Amino acid sequence: MEPDVIIQRINLSTDMQITTPLVVIDVLRAFTTAAYIFAAGAEDITLVSTVEEAFRIKQQHPDYLLAGESNTLPIEGFDFGNSPSDFLNVNLKGKHFVQRTSCGTQGVAQAPLAPSILLGNLCCASATVRYIQNHNWQSVTFNETGIRTGGLGDEDSVCADLLEARLSGKQFDLTEVVRRVKESEIGKKFNGSRPDLPPGDIDLATAIDRFDFAMQVTRRDGFAIATPVYF
Repeated sequence: MEPDVIIQRINLSTDMQITTPLVVIDVLRAFTTAAYIFAAGAEDITLVSTVEEAFRIKQQHPDYLLAGESNTLPIEGFDFGNSPSDFLNVNLKGKHFVQRTSCGTQGVAQAPLAPSILLGNLCCASATVRYIQNHNWQSVTFNETGIRTGGLGDEDSVCADLLEARLSGKQFDLTEVVRRVKESEIGKKFNGSRPDLPPGDIDLATAIDRFDFAMQVTRRDGFAIATPVYF
């Protein structure tokens, strides 16, 4: 069975202008963290490329909360790091966030011409597929942001594999999805040896279809702003 949607797959190192609808995938951990921020009640997340941009927004909006990392490490002066574990059992109703990460938010920043953008992860996989189908996208680009030399990025590739299979009406072994995330080069680092990579984050990242919302990005006043869309 041929897919109804024409799918192109790229990664951050790809030098091209993206003019199709885009799903920017970051399983470990930017857009997994974003999903848990929304699940805790946050209203929106402004996605930025640099630390300096985040602090400038904070100066203009002191009530905004900053979350993110630089090379997996928390950023001094930010309210939160990039761990979804930080957003369990908290009430963020009505809060506005700014997020900066080394991969995920860069994928959004590098696609100014994309007509539509979704944030991709495993927690929102089915909702993301439903969003694409409901909007009748004829083609879509998957940006697997974690892919790097040395075998990095399989956690994002398996997320893209799952989304592609579901868009094609095919089954995909979910135990294989979890295995590949846990055995990815970055996934293996969540072994308790580093405080910035808590083991619980892997379980949260592989909670497939935990949430019933997709995460869409709109451009407002020059900023890329993510909001949840429920299905």
